[in-house]
Amino acid sequence: MNVPIRMLGIITLIFWIILIAFIASAAYAIKDINFNVGKPEFAPTPSGDIKFSLPLYIDNTVYYDLKGFNITTVVFSENDHELVKDSTFVPVISKGQNATIVHNVTLHAGQLAERNPQLMLNDTEFNIVVAAGFDFAELMPTQLSTNFTYPWGAPFHNLALGLPRYSTTGPSITQAALTLSFDNHAAFDIVGAVSAKIYDSDGKALAESQTPIAAPMQTHFTVEIVFPLSADSAPESSLAEGHVELFFSTPAFEYGPVVIPYG
Repeated sequence: MNVPIRMLGIITLIFWIILIAFIASAAYAIKDINFNVGKPEFAPTPSGDIKFSLPLYIDNTVYYDLKGFNITTVVFSENDHELVKDSTFVPVISKGQNATIVHNVTLHAGQLAERNPQLMLNDTEFNIVVAAGFDFAELMPTQLSTNFTYPWGAPFHNLALGLPRYSTTGPSITQAALTLSFDNHAAFDIVGAVSAKIYDSDGKALAESQTPIAAPMQTHFTVEIVFPLSADSAPESSLAEGHVELFFSTPAFEYGPVVIPYG
């Protein structure tokens, strides 16, 4: 009776020795996996969104498959506010395989404008965290991570309105013209229209106007916004001070209203 029990104990001991040796060798082999992150790129899509592409290079030089390879990217604004999160799943990276995975994350400019309107006006840096998790040798859940910053260029950097220029007929003001300017620091062109509404010093809406805009990336843009005014609603004294509301409409996003005082 003691002999079978003793043999069972020996077999169990041998099994655990083999298992521990296997785990130890697998853990040691992890260091030989080369995991590199390529240069990230931002590009506009045909639908008007912004696609963030991140190439990852995995050189699996060990003797075990990497299964359930999951890549997750989270993009944070400079105040650690989460802007977007997306994942890419690869079922298996076989042993000895040199794999290139292009992980894509779509940034919807409209969502960015809603979640953090200042991104439309101010340049900043995004903090991008990339985490890759997988099962190594089918026994060891493993996670690798890296992070980096990426400069974000505001579509309407230095947004400004010039002083009103009035056209008159006799004692009445019939037209007000203001120059709108901004620097498109974004990684995409801006094509669309700006709708504007002018208010007098008492907060009364006087007129509306819509003007097309076309600002290629990394360019300075100016356009004149003209407001036709009715003679009985625009005495010169009421236009001494006031404000303008701007609303931008493009295929990629809607943004506004932006309130800019004048006078």
